[in-house]
Amino acid sequence: MQEVQQWCNIEGSESQVLSELSSPFNLELICVTKGGAGASLFYKGEIFDHPGFPVKVKDTVGAGDAFLSGLLYSHVQGLTPRQMLNNACALGAFVAGSEGANPPYLIKDIPGFGD
Repeated sequence: MQEVQQWCNIEGSESQVLSELSSPFNLELICVTKGGAGASLFYKGEIFDHPGFPVKVKDTVGAGDAFLSGLLYSHVQGLTPRQMLNNACALGAFVAGSEGANPPYLIKDIPGFGD
């Protein structure tokens, strides 16, 4: 986040920075991932936070892609911003706690997904 602030010469809170970034690019959705500390989602002028799910990390390869997949899947399904962020964090945590970048799973097997 700090790098983006420097590149764009924007100061302020995370919410202020995301709001200012969204305007010139006409973005209604911006997501900031924070690894084990969860993520923030700027959606239509509001910011939503998720602390992430506790997980014993086995392999982080693929966790970011899984997070994005969960976010996009939830957005396409028309879920609320909180649900989108929850599902993204749940899927990212599941993959980080699994061996390999693409572990086999069913959505029903992912703790926290859909909560």
